[in-house]
Amino acid sequence: MSGKRAEEPEPGSARDWYFGDREPQLLPTPWLSAMRFEVFVERLLKAQPLLGTDVRHVADVVRWGVSGDTQDGIDLFGHFNDGVPAAWQCKHLTSLPPAQVRKAVQALTFKGAKEFYLVYADVAKAGARKEIKKHPEWQLWDRRDLTVKLRELPVQIQRDILDEFWGQEVRRLFLESSDDAFVPIETFADSRRRPEVVMNDLGALAGRTIEMDTMRAAFDRFSGDFRQVVVVTGPGGRGKSRLLTESLLELRERQPHLLVICLRPGWVFSEKAMGELRGGASVVVVDDAHVDIEALAPLLRFARSREDVQVVLATRPSALEAVNQQVILAGFRPSERTSVSVGELTRTQAQSLVRELTDGMGLGFDLRSYLAGQAQHSPYVAVITTNLIRHGELTAALAVDANLRETVLARYRDLREPDIDGFDGSTTHKVLATYAALGAVPRKDHELMNQIADFCDLPLPDLVRIIASLTDHGVLVEQGDVFRVVPDIVADSILEEQAACGNFDTGFATELWKAFGHGEHQHRLMMSLGELDWRLSRCDGPRVMDRIWATIRQRLQTLTYGDLHDELGHFPQLAATQPRALLDVLEDLRLRLDEEDQNNTPIPQGSGERLWRQLSGLPPLGRDDVRSKLPALYARAAVHAPELLETALDALWALHQRTPQPSHSNPENARWAVEQHLGNLVKLPDPSFPERIVAQVTGWLTEPGQDESAATPLFALKPLLVKEEVVTDQTAPRTLSMQGKSISATAMRTVRDQIRALLLDQALSENLHHASEAIELLQQALRQPHGHFGQGVEPRIILSWEDDDLATITVLTEISRRTPIPALRRRVRHTLTWPAERAMSSRVMHAALTTLAALDGVDHLEDDVADVLFGRWLTPTRVHPDDVPTLEELEASRATERERLTGLTKSEIQAERAEQSKQKVHRRHELEDARDDDIVRRLLDLDTFVEMLDLLDRTARDVINLHHDRSCNLWSIWQRIAQRAPELLLDIIRGIADREPGPLDRGLQHLINLMLQHNPHEALMWLQEAVVSERTAVKTAIAHGFDRNAWDHVDGLYALWVTGTSDPDPKVANEFLSAGGPYLRAAPLEAVPFMLGKDITDTAATCALSEASGLDAASYGAGLTREEATAVLRLIARADYGAYEIENALTGIASSHPDLVLDHFTEQDAADIALPVDLHDLGAVYDNHSTALASWLRQNLSLDPTVQDRLGRVVATATNDRLTQAQGTALIEILPELDADYLLALTQVLRSVDTWPLYHPVLAEAIMTRARQNDVHHKVRESYRDRLHPSHWGGWNGESSELTDALDRARQAASQVQDPDLRSDYEWAINIIQSTIDADRRRHQEDTENGWD
Repeated sequence: MSGKRAEEPEPGSARDWYFGDREPQLLPTPWLSAMRFEVFVERLLKAQPLLGTDVRHVADVVRWGVSGDTQDGIDLFGHFNDGVPAAWQCKHLTSLPPAQVRKAVQALTFKGAKEFYLVYADVAKAGARKEIKKHPEWQLWDRRDLTVKLRELPVQIQRDILDEFWGQEVRRLFLESSDDAFVPIETFADSRRRPEVVMNDLGALAGRTIEMDTMRAAFDRFSGDFRQVVVVTGPGGRGKSRLLTESLLELRERQPHLLVICLRPGWVFSEKAMGELRGGASVVVVDDAHVDIEALAPLLRFARSREDVQVVLATRPSALEAVNQQVILAGFRPSERTSVSVGELTRTQAQSLVRELTDGMGLGFDLRSYLAGQAQHSPYVAVITTNLIRHGELTAALAVDANLRETVLARYRDLREPDIDGFDGSTTHKVLATYAALGAVPRKDHELMNQIADFCDLPLPDLVRIIASLTDHGVLVEQGDVFRVVPDIVADSILEEQAACGNFDTGFATELWKAFGHGEHQHRLMMSLGELDWRLSRCDGPRVMDRIWATIRQRLQTLTYGDLHDELGHFPQLAATQPRALLDVLEDLRLRLDEEDQNNTPIPQGSGERLWRQLSGLPPLGRDDVRSKLPALYARAAVHAPELLETALDALWALHQRTPQPSHSNPENARWAVEQHLGNLVKLPDPSFPERIVAQVTGWLTEPGQDESAATPLFALKPLLVKEEVVTDQTAPRTLSMQGKSISATAMRTVRDQIRALLLDQALSENLHHASEAIELLQQALRQPHGHFGQGVEPRIILSWEDDDLATITVLTEISRRTPIPALRRRVRHTLTWPAERAMSSRVMHAALTTLAALDGVDHLEDDVADVLFGRWLTPTRVHPDDVPTLEELEASRATERERLTGLTKSEIQAERAEQSKQKVHRRHELEDARDDDIVRRLLDLDTFVEMLDLLDRTARDVINLHHDRSCNLWSIWQRIAQRAPELLLDIIRGIADREPGPLDRGLQHLINLMLQHNPHEALMWLQEAVVSERTAVKTAIAHGFDRNAWDHVDGLYALWVTGTSDPDPKVANEFLSAGGPYLRAAPLEAVPFMLGKDITDTAATCALSEASGLDAASYGAGLTREEATAVLRLIARADYGAYEIENALTGIASSHPDLVLDHFTEQDAADIALPVDLHDLGAVYDNHSTALASWLRQNLSLDPTVQDRLGRVVATATNDRLTQAQGTALIEILPELDADYLLALTQVLRSVDTWPLYHPVLAEAIMTRARQNDVHHKVRESYRDRLHPSHWGGWNGESSELTDALDRARQAASQVQDPDLRSDYEWAINIIQSTIDADRRRHQEDTENGWD
């Protein structure tokens, strides 16, 4: 803007200036500042397209330059709709004399326009107008012209401009308007895009592609899809307004001349608003049209009278019919109107929305997933929540945050009314609260609907109408086959208001539990009421679960262990919402189980559970199975209520004592509960937990009665000694992010010092099991951080633990110095081996080496024997004190080595290390041999063999107590003794046999075999006596001493074995029977009846057969005569089908005697013994013996349905559930022998073989041909149709090779067969299989597609 500016207006309101102006009929432009005047002119020009295409108007305009530029003498540049370029110069001066006009014209240097306009903020005088006429390309617009141009615009645009530049007060004085009902779409949209408002439209529009396309087509006035009336329908909160806004803004961009006005938010359309409508092309939008449907009549009549006016209405589903009726009454034909339904977002669309909303916020996947779930039915909940988080206004958990709740509930004001769609509000609230508490309620469960109606004191028809009303309000939605109250905040709020009044319990929760707290809804209701109680307690409300917990306790007392095991699986959520009450229940249950153990209470079983587990080969569920559910619940309760930690820890310690070494099937044990929940240093529930755990362990250690059992209280300390943890975060539906996180050495030093002091005491205690675990924990404390998943650890992090590691080595050194137990010294030695060889810290390495040298300097025989007993777990390499360098020498040598390695290539370093490793192994073997030779020499130098056995026994017991999870092995010692002094073997064996049971028993079988080799006569004499009179462990060792060639060693061993099989102890007898493989191999016709007569167990039978068959069980079975095979099959019937050797033996027998194995399977099936599945190579065997299979089937074919089913299972087993071509051909050959009944019997047998018609269309057609001859083709057809689709199949990424193969075979069969019914069935199979393939692909796509990527 050039020229002398007018002085800035005096401070004061636009209203005051307007009242003081002499020409109030004109725009108060002089009141504006110079800059605001320029902005006003631009705004006025940009509104001109709304004048319509029939009027010449400015089509586009832009600012020319910025403040401070010369601007070529213009302020704005644009084009008229006829294409003529134009420029405007704005003048905000106190006066505009002719000289100023000439100056403005002369200042023009811009050459790109054909028309120029001088725009003056006040009224121009005649002199100025005369001067402008001297310049033909120029025109003058003054205050009067600007006023005219404003009044030419639609009234809604006039209002917007006046409000923007002078405010509403001036606008109401200046502009006479019937109402303020309508606003331009831009104003409507701006009101929804204010960032300070938490419910805004600033996020991306997600998932409305189809709806936007439909709206776009309906707005296109130049296509056949244009509709003069568009009705958008959807429940409250679904996104109707957002869809309207986005689609109409897009319409304005495409057609800027088109006026789009919207009923002001919160206004109800009335006939008074009709005064704001004008002629010309326009779109009139009424959101929430359902509020007063009859009031729409004049608007629709107006639109009917003008084809250039389009009406867009948004309504809820319940009002759609009434709105459509008004549209019809106005005279609109079906082709002139359309409806657009706004449905739920898909999961992927909701995820995309939340991804856009939360971008850059760093929210966890769990929260984002929850918001996506809410966004599917209520997108605004995700918008509100994320904006509250951005603004820092979300101050509590989502379920109880007041800001979030207040904002969301504001959208459901109509649900607070005393009357809701004609029903009493309190009744509607009760219905809604009931559905909210029950969670997912099946829509078609009429019995449950009647229960809800009775509970709410409603006739069923009224309940149905209330459901329709709530669905219309968008708070009760259909998700698949269920109803669900949404969003969660509304469900929670309604339930809270129904259950509590202030801090008073209304009794609604108890009534709900009495009505629905049983059957299929009890668990969901229990969770829901637990959450309700938690939310109320957070707001100082009443506790509504107390009486309900009493009924839960009573119910738990009545359940069988199997039902109790399942019931506890529903309790994890209660650990979060009801931790204290749940802990009380768990304590009662735990103590009850302990009492029942003491009383040997029988284990009751539900009939269904007993049958299911029996058929699955599983034992019935008992008290230990129930206990396996408790640790996780105790831990979770303490996580959510830290004050309960000590109680939870005491319970976990009690449980740990019962199962110190839990099975792999029970991963969530007490140890796991402490490690994952209570002592996990990267996600501590409370910072006080580590010290409190140490204090609790200290207390446990003072409890009496802690013997050498496997359980020690120290188990709870392990997670507190880690230096790094793996942090696992889910970042997407199928993506887990796992990375190592370092623990602060400084933060944990105090706790670790406390633990070290505790472990020192335990390592020096008389309880060697405690000492073992103490050493193991110190080793854990010494372990160097190594990183995870290829992520290295920075040296500074490793070295930050240097002082702590030195403190640990000091404790280990003290233990080794003070302990009198050689095995414990060697255990300490092993613990320090790694840091002595590989520690990054030279100080740590030097300290470890110093202690190793001291330990290796102890020249005690028991120390060396302990090394042997520990086996390769301990390195025999010794460190001499003279070999330990000073710290300075060590640092210098390591630095030299590092420098040397920098000069080598990676391959050279690898080759060097491989050679060093090879030499180290070789040297180690040499040292082991030398050590063992020296030990045997020193043992034999002892005064008596009894002294030798005492030393070995004592040391072995210490090793076992210190390392209970490993066995002791003295094989190298016994072997060397046998070589040097074989005459001592018998004395040694007798000496061990005369002792109390102990670790030396484990070597008896080796000693017996050595004695048989060196002195068979004496060995046999002792064995004949020992097998009768010795203790159980000795007899078991004798049984284990037999091997594959035992019958060839010494005469008389067979009689010895027979004696052992007759031992009065069944366990001993079966140990000998297990070793009967050589006898079974040599004389199966004698061995089998003998073993069966001894009532051999399945385990013993399996072992004997495995020993007899050797390394090639198939050849063994194939080599048996028919009589021998018959006998061996009897023993196989007693064995374990799952053993590899048994499978191969069966296959071998079948290869020589196919009918015998089929008979065997038949007998097993008749005895209700499950037949093996997919036996190795059995299908190939019966492919080679297909004629024998068909012949056997023909001979055994029966009209008895039970026999037919049995034969089907046998054939399926023999063929590995897949008939080969040869087998099908063989079956065709027997068809002429079958009459109608036996033909049907054959088809019933084949029903057990999966998809046989697809693999054998020739067989299928032959059967149909024979069936037609016997007039039973309809029945035959029924029997094979369900075999045309695989009964089971696998898949990967939505594709299944089995289904694809079946489809190909069905297509091929359909093209080959001639029988019309059979061809029709194959074509039917093609469709069914293809539909399954399509469904699998869809499921995979739904599973893998997500909006997070």
